[in-house]
Amino acid sequence: MSRTDLEKIKAGREQLEIELQQRRAGRVQAGEAVAIDAVAVVGVREAADAAKAKKLAEMKEAGDARELLFVGQRTKEDEPVYDTEPLVIITGVPRAGRDDDEAVARHNS
Repeated sequence: MSRTDLEKIKAGREQLEIELQQRRAGRVQAGEAVAIDAVAVVGVREAADAAKAKKLAEMKEAGDARELLFVGQRTKEDEPVYDTEPLVIITGVPRAGRDDDEAVARHNS
């Protein structure tokens, strides 16, 4: 591939990302999706998955069947960047009270 081809691919991907963000923003504005600010700091990946599952269960229990989007980052213009997964920082060190008890026990043994 030539440099020009790579530049075209990069530009195409950037355009697709812009369009995806516009569609997600439109769903949020129309009330078809709900967006929450979410940055999760956890010790292990399982804890992040559990936190997402808990939020989805809370929404379902409340009768809210809308799509859940997460805002973990913002653009230079302070516009939200919507994603289907929360921004997760995994420290690798499970903590009691923050992470699941099994992960803490595995880490401490």
